[in-house]
Amino acid sequence: MVNTSAIPRKNPATSFRVIEGQALVMQAEGAQVHVLNEIGTRVWGLLDGKRTVEEIIGLAKEQLLAEDYEQLPANLAADVSEFIDDLEKRGIVVMVDKG
Repeated sequence: MVNTSAIPRKNPATSFRVIEGQALVMQAEGAQVHVLNEIGTRVWGLLDGKRTVEEIIGLAKEQLLAEDYEQLPANLAADVSEFIDDLEKRGIVVMVDKG
């Protein structure tokens, strides 16, 4: 599980495009493309290299509630943490300790 006080930073060897609400994240290494769903795309947009995982979870929840998102996941915090952890394992983001 990811440390929620850590700061995720996008790997500089990745690029992305958002097409019809879904982010396509490309990794130069291995020539891989990852398609993110709507919430994953929202989280990706919040990865600014300054916010902690905890702050990203809070902002994502605020945005979804403000938009009356119809299927807000019951375990949004755990889902976002797992998503960021998966991005780290794939080398798409790098986690930096806050400090």
